[in-house]
Amino acid sequence: MHHRFFVIPSQGCYVLRYSGHVSVADVMSLCLQVWADPKFEDDFDAIIDFRHAKIMKSFGDMPSLVNFFRSRKPATGRAAVIVEDKRLIELIAVFRASAQHLFSYEIVPSWEHACNVLGKSIKDGSSAPLSLDPVI
Repeated sequence: MHHRFFVIPSQGCYVLRYSGHVSVADVMSLCLQVWADPKFEDDFDAIIDFRHAKIMKSFGDMPSLVNFFRSRKPATGRAAVIVEDKRLIELIAVFRASAQHLFSYEIVPSWEHACNVLGKSIKDGSSAPLSLDPVI
């Protein structure tokens, strides 16, 4: 399991990368780490990359995840969520329906689409699951 984040102030962006099995606790933990980073700003856009992630059968409590985000000041940046797995797309759609108005995000199929949606120019450094660093 490799879940990592990168804050890229020069792009006004941060990247969350999930690899391996992912639970609700993993998502919350990585978000807390990003928010604690001194380079993070609430108005930064996000690229959330689930291409190398597997959702655990016991993913967890979706209402807890929604309440977790509701307990924080709403983000003003946009997000692009990269997803290839149909099951994960369904979970994200359930989250979207439950967490309306918390933040704005698009579900996209690739890194290139994510960058286009957000107007960013960050090269994807994840050609292999263990290579998780974006190339700036």
